[in-house]
Amino acid sequence: MFAWGALVFGLELCPTCLASLVMTLATAGAAAGFGLVLATLRAARARQLCGIATIVILMMSALGGSMFPRFLMSETMQKLGLLTFNALGARRLHQGVLAQRPARGALAAAAGARAADGRFS
Repeated sequence: MFAWGALVFGLELCPTCLASLVMTLATAGAAAGFGLVLATLRAARARQLCGIATIVILMMSALGGSMFPRFLMSETMQKLGLLTFNALGARRLHQGVLAQRPARGALAAAAGARAADGRFS
């Protein structure tokens, strides 16, 4: 999607390539860690895990703004959405990367928090 935005809309990605890579890897690591937590909770029943994981992923996507814009949600739903990986990852990418303001200290702190979430979820 970023390549399409760069080609069609002239989005400048080069000044923030490293920042976007760091946030993408940190968010992916947090999501993978959450998947491992789900797998350990239902290790004995793999078929149950598939159903539970599908429901959890759909709920996280809905609350996180992947299915419906978060700014159109109520205040309570927006706060609940901040508990999801995709909402925080999208928020950090928008604030630091797409807004062309990659504050290095804030980006490193956010990436560390994402990695810690993935490790200790």
